Amino acid sequence: MSISWQPIAEIAEDVKSGKIKSVDLVNQSLKAIEDNKQFQAIIVTLKENALKRASEIDARIARGEKVGRLSGVPFIAKDNFLVFGADTTAASNILKGFQAPYQATAINKLETEGAICVAKANLDAFAHGASTENSDFFTTKNPHDDTRVPGGSSGGSATSVVLGLAPFALGTDTGGSIRQPASFSGCVGYKPTYGAVSRSGVIAMASSTDVIGPMASSVKDASLVFDVMAGKDELDGTSIDRSSKSFEISDNNLNVEGLKIGIVKEYMSDGLSDEVRQVIENSIEKLKKAGAEISEVSLPSVRNALAVYYILCPAEVSSNLSRYDGQRYGYSDKNAKTLNDSYKNSRGQGFGKEAKPTINRLKPLEPRLSMNSTTHLMNTTSCWAQLHRPQPSKLVKTLKTHYRCI
Repeated sequence: MSISWQPIAEIAEDVKSGKIKSVDLVNQSLKAIEDNKQFQAIIVTLKENALKRASEIDARIARGEKVGRLSGVPFIAKDNFLVFGADTTAASNILKGFQAPYQATAINKLETEGAICVAKANLDAFAHGASTENSDFFTTKNPHDDTRVPGGSSGGSATSVVLGLAPFALGTDTGGSIRQPASFSGCVGYKPTYGAVSRSGVIAMASSTDVIGPMASSVKDASLVFDVMAGKDELDGTSIDRSSKSFEISDNNLNVEGLKIGIVKEYMSDGLSDEVRQVIENSIEKLKKAGAEISEVSLPSVRNALAVYYILCPAEVSSNLSRYDGQRYGYSDKNAKTLNDSYKNSRGQGFGKEAKPTINRLKPLEPRLSMNSTTHLMNTTSCWAQLHRPQPSKLVKTLKTHYRCI
């Protein structure tokens, strides 16, 4: 059973005016999580912390103090974000019991504006996957059809938004992990420019392509959340200065007249399903009617993208997983007799099926487009959400045999 929320800006205004209480919104979100637990989108709730923060916001408003743009708005963070109040596991057994020593910069920025994190969402362990079937804990179900996957690795976040567990959620995108589950599940997912949002406090998959972004019910809501999170952070050397303009979209700046949009012909190839092709063509027609200039562009190097991805991504995954050695934090085999046994056993027992081999069923990276277009339109995925797999495919078994990351 899904519930619908007002637009985020309206929720915050109602909280500020005293029309609704932050505590009531948190309880509404927690109840929605409980009522929809069969979809297995949530790893853990932050009930105590969330209600405490909500009470503090309500008290500030009662005293007439100024509060932020997101005051009282509940949200859900993918469980690779460091957040106080519960374990941060990245959906991996090796991090069970790990308590964050600090919070992610994105979480801090949202909380500064009054948003309240109520839960941590399921994901493919360490974000290695594209279906959320690779969580070490359980498989998240598609919010429209529980026999199908919600996409991944941010599948728990996407399902949470569509079911109305909270007005928005946070995801991470390395090669499609916000965009693809948003497409499979039916919500808005925005993958910003690399470095636009600080990665500090977010458990890494592939550091040179990991990006933090919002998932929401509308473009307006996603743009507001992104506007709050974006900006330079001294804790992340790859973060970039933000534009002086607001990223928030309103009815006054939705005009696309004269905007040049390139349709990448390689993404409209024979591998595209007829249904997805029709959705894209319908969108193109809407953009034309709105005054956008549509033209076809070519990206011939895309044929090499998958090969490049499977060189770069597994190398970075392997490097980032090396810190989980059973010595400093996370799971450690207490029965190991030697240091080498401790390394081997802790990693062998703690890591799941997707952390061991270098297999990432994510959409390949898009090489840089150098075209005479302002922006480009391409499909997020070539098909609808797949059915849950009872067994790994033959291709996956082959890749696991030939590629290893630890």
